Amino acid sequence: MKHRKSNTYKVGAGLAVVALLLAVLTLGAPASQAQVAGFAVGQLVSPLVDMNLRSGPARSNPSLGILKQGEVATVTGAASFGWYPLSSGSLSGWASGEFLRVASQQPSASATARPALPTATENQEENQPGQRQPLPTSTAVTLATPTAVAAQPVPTTTRPITPTRPGPTFTFTNSVGISLGVAPTGGNVRSAPSVTGTLLTTWRPGRVVMIYGTVVGDNINGNNIWYKVGIQPERERDYYMHSSLVKLGGPIKIPVPQQRLVGRWIDVNLTQQTLTAFEGQNPVLQTLISSGTISHTTNVGRWKIYYRLEKQTMENREVDKFSPEYYKLADVPYPQYFNLTGEAIHGTFWHDDFGRPHSHGCINATTPASTWLYKNFANVGTPVIVHY
Repeated sequence: MKHRKSNTYKVGAGLAVVALLLAVLTLGAPASQAQVAGFAVGQLVSPLVDMNLRSGPARSNPSLGILKQGEVATVTGAASFGWYPLSSGSLSGWASGEFLRVASQQPSASATARPALPTATENQEENQPGQRQPLPTSTAVTLATPTAVAAQPVPTTTRPITPTRPGPTFTFTNSVGISLGVAPTGGNVRSAPSVTGTLLTTWRPGRVVMIYGTVVGDNINGNNIWYKVGIQPERERDYYMHSSLVKLGGPIKIPVPQQRLVGRWIDVNLTQQTLTAFEGQNPVLQTLISSGTISHTTNVGRWKIYYRLEKQTMENREVDKFSPEYYKLADVPYPQYFNLTGEAIHGTFWHDDFGRPHSHGCINATTPASTWLYKNFANVGTPVIVHY
């Protein structure tokens, strides 16, 4: 959610203002904003996200095609109101400088093969209000056939990760083998791969699930494969669903090399509704999240965490208390603010429907995941990349 701070945190609010000023002075503006001021004619640039090339320097102009994230284009003329004329292979058009950065490599020969019309991967900032619709839960992933559940179990590999900051040592499943799936009819989530395991929750029909691995458990109708759909530190304990309840989808997508950074950084994929924490190029945590809804979309860009709290009362003071938009949530755990519009990564106790948009712009994560990110991974200055 995107929140205003309550009176309970007036002191925190004052600190936030100071932190905002420090963020601008010391951390700098987000890369997507800092790059706007000036690209020279003939300079090579690359988009931070998939974006439209339009027939003129405004979003109201029709799209001529998609310039993919990481592709290289040449600036062919002077800027107009922050927009630049670009050429990439057979495609030419105008792009907003807000999402461009300087590229050092030469244009790829494969740049000529691209769709001619806009696709669902275009960035949110390029859209007219209301143009983007949230992905239907049942189609958020490409589903395999039901027979693939038993025939192609997801491989599981593990490796120890020891946080450098104080915190528990844990074993986390490597990104190889982590996939998305969907539970078409919903179903029970248990503490063990058995019908006698403690019933932890029941997920709704169409619920997106993250599949961390497979185990052999109770045989149900000739099928003894269970999926591990929650692990520490993403959850407080392991979660299991019988494989007959889940249809397999695609793997978690790792950002292209142009977006990868050194050190610790966080990737948020709004299309897949996932968060991945990286040590350099190695993913060390992957979890489902809930981002902003269609009316409160999460901002795309490259940001840095600038303000953190162990807990905070969050209240929407912009509307009347009798409005459906009003909320007041006490003791929201571990908010970490990453852009200047008030969006944060934080824990969530008011819903467990991760995998589809729910918030007012913030990144809702499970409380165990947000606790781990706060205590063992992130800090002020940790980069956060948000993209579709």
